[in-house]
Amino acid sequence: MNNCQSNKIKCPEIGCDTVTRGDNLRRHLKNVHKYTEDQVILFNKTLKSMKRIENSGNVWNCPKENCSTSCSKYSGILSHLSRMHKDEQGVLKKKLEQDKSVHGKLEFVVQILKEDQEKEEKSTLNCVFDNCCKKSANREKLCEHLRNDHNMNQRFQVENEKFDSKAVFDVWLNKRKESTCTTFVSCGTATDNNITTQYFKCSYEGSYDSIATKNRKKKSRKQTGEKCCSAFMRVVKNPDESYSIIACFDHEGHDKLDWAKQKYTDAQISVIKKLIDEKQTNEQIIAKLRREYPDSNRLHYVLNEDIRVIRERFDLFDGRCDKNDLTSIQKLKEEHPEYGIRLLRLPFNSTGQGFILVMILPEQEEALKKLSWRVVVLDETHNITRYDLKLTTMLVMDENDRGVPVGFMLSNCSSTEELRFFFREVKRIFPEFCPEVFMTDEAGAFWNAYVYEFPQNRFITLKLWCRWHVIRALGKRAQETLKAEHVYYVMQLLNLIMRTPSEYTLKSELNKLYSHLQTLDYENARSFAKYFKKRYEKNKKLWCTVYRDNSPVQTSMMAESWNSKIKRERLKNKLQIRVDNLTYNLRDTCLDMMIQRKVEIARDIARANLRSCEQRKLHQLAVKLQLEFEIEETSEESSVFLIEKKNQTVFVVTYENRCICDTKKNSHCENCGVCWSNVTCTCTDQVSGRNCIHCHIAVLFRPSIFRTEKANPDVDDIVPANSETNNEEESELNLELDLENDDEYGEQNENMKGAGDHDIENSDDNGDSENVIDMEDGEDTDDEENEKYRDIAMANITSIKNAYNCIETQLRSLSRNSTSKCAKISSDIAQVFEKIARELVGDKAFKSPGLITRANLGSANSQPLTANAVMNFTMQKKSKNIRKRKHPQDEDENHRQESQICCCICDQKEAPSSSSGESSSELNMQCSVCPFRAHEVCTRNLRYNICSICEKGSYFNLF
Repeated sequence: MNNCQSNKIKCPEIGCDTVTRGDNLRRHLKNVHKYTEDQVILFNKTLKSMKRIENSGNVWNCPKENCSTSCSKYSGILSHLSRMHKDEQGVLKKKLEQDKSVHGKLEFVVQILKEDQEKEEKSTLNCVFDNCCKKSANREKLCEHLRNDHNMNQRFQVENEKFDSKAVFDVWLNKRKESTCTTFVSCGTATDNNITTQYFKCSYEGSYDSIATKNRKKKSRKQTGEKCCSAFMRVVKNPDESYSIIACFDHEGHDKLDWAKQKYTDAQISVIKKLIDEKQTNEQIIAKLRREYPDSNRLHYVLNEDIRVIRERFDLFDGRCDKNDLTSIQKLKEEHPEYGIRLLRLPFNSTGQGFILVMILPEQEEALKKLSWRVVVLDETHNITRYDLKLTTMLVMDENDRGVPVGFMLSNCSSTEELRFFFREVKRIFPEFCPEVFMTDEAGAFWNAYVYEFPQNRFITLKLWCRWHVIRALGKRAQETLKAEHVYYVMQLLNLIMRTPSEYTLKSELNKLYSHLQTLDYENARSFAKYFKKRYEKNKKLWCTVYRDNSPVQTSMMAESWNSKIKRERLKNKLQIRVDNLTYNLRDTCLDMMIQRKVEIARDIARANLRSCEQRKLHQLAVKLQLEFEIEETSEESSVFLIEKKNQTVFVVTYENRCICDTKKNSHCENCGVCWSNVTCTCTDQVSGRNCIHCHIAVLFRPSIFRTEKANPDVDDIVPANSETNNEEESELNLELDLENDDEYGEQNENMKGAGDHDIENSDDNGDSENVIDMEDGEDTDDEENEKYRDIAMANITSIKNAYNCIETQLRSLSRNSTSKCAKISSDIAQVFEKIARELVGDKAFKSPGLITRANLGSANSQPLTANAVMNFTMQKKSKNIRKRKHPQDEDENHRQESQICCCICDQKEAPSSSSGESSSELNMQCSVCPFRAHEVCTRNLRYNICSICEKGSYFNLF
């Protein structure tokens, strides 16, 4: 109790009898007597001095007059009073108590205060100027010294502010920091009865010497050393959540402030966070901040590293659910079904071996079911994450012939076993998955995995290689093995082999390639020939144009374009991408692309159908160049000869009638209506999705032959065929009836008319003459009924045509793989049509057209012939007509016969006489490429002995 009483202090103010402890007394002085901070500090110093007085020697003097006794302790003087001045002990003790309070200003107290002041000045702040030795007790005194003693009245102003809330205080502080380029660091915190005081100093204050040895040593911004900067801030947080601020934002004692090296304020960090939340990339954020903020703002100097640190600090990475990548991707699968993660198999080890992730978005399921019947393209890419993983993408074509991704697989290996997981998930979503065309690069794992999971589609789906991958692989091999001067010509031949639309020309170009490689007398050329024959000639049906008739794609560029979009445009070629971030970007890019295309279609933007744009450009070019060509009829109604006047090059343009495009979503030419699947040409400029200029010119010359109106039903009404067919021998069933010419039809009609008249005459002979009279009387009534029946018949004819076109389209799809089942179906349909034709024209007048086979063309093979072979045969037969045009004086009809009688050079049966008088009618010279023959005399005048028909081969003697 006595100890507690001895710790209490009396209030120093006169007339106030409050006695309490030190902390309470300070609060009492502030609240009751309105002491300022300086007065409270002075009271604390005096109180400390009093405590020293209690513990120091020879400082307590006896209050009795004429008594010079002194004691070192207060208890000692009390003992002295009780012993020596017992009678006056009470009075003297009261006087001693009055001397003990700080109210009495004793000389020895003043002396101790002076000593404390000197000691405090020795241990506090030095002036920032070198020629000034003045020391200050605190930073406020330092600012006062700089204003008064160094004539800087306009600077070093101390601000006293009060704020009702932290939000208002933060707004004020951020503005002051940004305007003065000030960064504070905390240098202490004190708490007293729910009052918290924080002390801050300038971040440039002090010194630092880097200990870096390997990295570059940067100059430290702490340059004041033992001196201190004048900038400071003292923040007092009161119990009522209000704030009192004492601060100075003027700097002195270090180099000029650098905006680029300042710390971000809370407001600046909020600006960056807002841009991150808007899904802007780091590059976009940096560009926007540098445009909007001047170089006197810290945001002008933002870098990628700053944004990355802010992302990590506030967990703002897209798709990240956990700091651990595997844990994060597991949470994505379990908690976020919108990401469409169908399968997740974690790796066996740290290298990522065994990792498989199959991702098919819910939005992609509809496209997979609706669009996969036409074509499927698969491709893989690497270097897309920080791990050794490959991304496999499956794409289909939409109604506007643009690629649409419908599935992704991320795996450590792209073998058949891993890819089977991918197709297994596709099978669960769409068991009827059966594309007509399956295009990949030369890797066989894609096809093997596909036929493992869909064995019934093995002979239905057409397997193709991407032409771009093939020509790139051949070019790389040619550069490695052949000499530099031979590579260009070899690549030209390879391009012709790849693009030629004729099987006959393909064999010729292959022979030319092997002949050329044989003439190159070095081992590498022969090894290249062996490599090409073993690898590519054996699989020519996978990459040559002649074997991919009516395929909607020739390359897998849609997949390459998608990979480029993800890696370059979306990920900006970054390699340190996490798996969860990649899945987010894949989903986000797919959804953005779908929305973008819907908007383009809704606004009727030209790029919504790129192939239609190409068709329009080619049509404009065809209009300019049409006068450089002339057209000539053929014996077939559905094809014409297009002859270039300049070099007499002949192209055969044929109408196929196999368009199944949607009337509203197609790549038909907007001007002439030509469709790339309906009209074909024998040139090497054919590209899927658009016609060459020869097709456009032919349609301009003969629009009646190339019917461009759509007679087929919509695509949705035609279901892809699912029957098994053989993929080894491609064929095309020609189900078009070989209709007779108009004269024959006229004769048949006359015969039918005559037969009808004969029947009427017989009825008259039988005495049924009244019917004849009635018919004459009711002639107008019969005409009306005939007109009615005629309208019904015309409507039925239109329905029959539509049904026939639909049947033909499906049979052409089936006939791509010529199997016994396809032949049986076509045979049954042919019998039905034959029965209808016999009932229509009669047995005697009917002439069965049959199928165009190789036997009809003089070949031992009687299989159905493809459309390209038919065109080649027609071209060979009609080439004599072209020769006839070159020699108009000759009108011999023998040129139109199938067997050659006349020389293909002079167009004469008898050879002209030579200078020696020799003459022979034998056609003993034949071209090494085409089957045409010539007189030996005629070939002597040819330059380089080059064939005048094909301009490729050379003549040799048959006998």
